[in-house]
Amino acid sequence: LVTSVVPAAMLLGVGWGAMTGWSVLNARARQTIRLGWGVVLIAALSGLSLSLLWSQTLPGSDPETGERAPLPPWSLSDAFASRSHPLHPDAHPINTLPPHSTVMLVADTSRLFYLRPELVYASAFDASPLGPVLDQAEGDPSRAARLLAEQGVTHLWVGWSELRRLHDTYGHDERVTESAVAELVRGWPVVQDLGGAALFRVPGP
Repeated sequence: LVTSVVPAAMLLGVGWGAMTGWSVLNARARQTIRLGWGVVLIAALSGLSLSLLWSQTLPGSDPETGERAPLPPWSLSDAFASRSHPLHPDAHPINTLPPHSTVMLVADTSRLFYLRPELVYASAFDASPLGPVLDQAEGDPSRAARLLAEQGVTHLWVGWSELRRLHDTYGHDERVTESAVAELVRGWPVVQDLGGAALFRVPGP
């Protein structure tokens, strides 16, 4: 969709300009149509942005049922206002690790600016740094742990929901699947499990 911004803007501009040449309408009617078209366009874009923000807001737990569901976007303002709020960057599990920690991120790089420890990561459009480890480990979690330790990696952060979303949409490293990662971390110490994501400690030798 990003690549469609420029041609879409040009097409909208051409259509907007064409309205000035509608000789069958008087000036007042043309002005009303242009105004109405502008209002509809702004409302549509605003509604789309709001729906995307709503769908991507971090999941929380309903206090009554305990079920996980998207929180309303305005809850993020509370998260950034209070350091004690569970969604505040300081409360992120990665930021609670010792300063010397090195974390490999799997399919979750949306909040890198807020994370303080050393990170090993790749964008959603690049090969995952975990891919070569999975290849060399050949399904052996202990061997994978040794390979990660040799790279200085102390923890593994897995964005389960994001990993699923990437594979279901525009693709991700074919080696790094949900089942492959789940098999890899089986038996590893869990630092914190948030449901849609989890932080694991890489076992020592």
